[in-house]
Amino acid sequence: MFGRLVVGASLILSSSCGRSAPTSPTAAAPVTPPVIVAVPPPAAPTLTAPNVPVVSVNTQRALLGGSEFRLIWSASGTSHRLLIGRSPGASDLLDTRLGLPTYVWLAPSAGTFFARVSSSNEVGESPASADFRLVSVDLRDVIDAMLYASGPLTDGVQSGPSISPNVTVCGFPDGHRVSLLFADDISEANVAKAQEFGRQYSANTGNTITIKSDRAGSNLTSWTILDVPPETIAIRQMTTDEMRQGGVCGPSLGCNTGGPRCPSSNFRSRGLTTIRSPDGGLAIAHEVAHAYGLFHLNYPAGTYLSTPLMKGSRDQSSGVDLQQNLTETEAAALDALHKAGVRTNARRGDLISRGLVNP
Repeated sequence: MFGRLVVGASLILSSSCGRSAPTSPTAAAPVTPPVIVAVPPPAAPTLTAPNVPVVSVNTQRALLGGSEFRLIWSASGTSHRLLIGRSPGASDLLDTRLGLPTYVWLAPSAGTFFARVSSSNEVGESPASADFRLVSVDLRDVIDAMLYASGPLTDGVQSGPSISPNVTVCGFPDGHRVSLLFADDISEANVAKAQEFGRQYSANTGNTITIKSDRAGSNLTSWTILDVPPETIAIRQMTTDEMRQGGVCGPSLGCNTGGPRCPSSNFRSRGLTTIRSPDGGLAIAHEVAHAYGLFHLNYPAGTYLSTPLMKGSRDQSSGVDLQQNLTETEAAALDALHKAGVRTNARRGDLISRGLVNP
């Protein structure tokens, strides 16, 4: 009995020795609260009145009566005021408010006009821009110069009177086939320029006048206008010395003798175009256009129209000289004539009555 008690006690002691001693809980580390820094919102930008706009012309088109201008300007405002007048600072032609910095304006006639723009926002309005010159060209004056060598855009005096209304336009009749006869030493590049003018002319006259091209079999140096076959434009090139010796063209890059004749003259059309070697190719389209019956065209300074193919001695347009093709304005003049039914032998007075030429 005692032995069992001892054993039991021993077991109890043994069981007690196998446990880990109880431990005290570890105290939690103190938590540092986050530091919140208040960041003020960004200050609203100070709104000011818009800057003074800068005006420019995006495009100009010559129409019957006057030019159409697409005006654009740089400005920081939300609305704009456009003023246009006949003199600096005036607004007798236009005073309008706009939401966008662009406007298409049709001038009432040829001449010089003046545009100004100011811009506004909720703070105020900018000062007006400086006067911007708009130089309008009337397509009727383009037609008068190209067909009759008359009016304010011809080689004559700018303010001089136009020629008689009885003068007739002489051109190739509908259905005509123009023969372009090239001297053998005309380069293929220059042949292509003359042919391209012929195609352009045809396209702007209803495709009623076509061309054919041939080589002459010689250099045509000794030819005069009387050697040219009827219904033909002969095209040759000469050196400066050959031009001087033959009394041809003077110091020019090229020249043309003859051209289409009016049916009433009973003289069949022929032309002799001469270009200077080696650089006269720059003028070949211009001279062939003379052989088709077109005269010089001179724009006043300040237009935004392309320098014309038929550029004359008084032309003041800026840009590339010696165009190789009809410009948009020249093509529009021919197109307007064809659509109005104007044909060869038309009197200038007829065009005046149709509103195609100014009196």
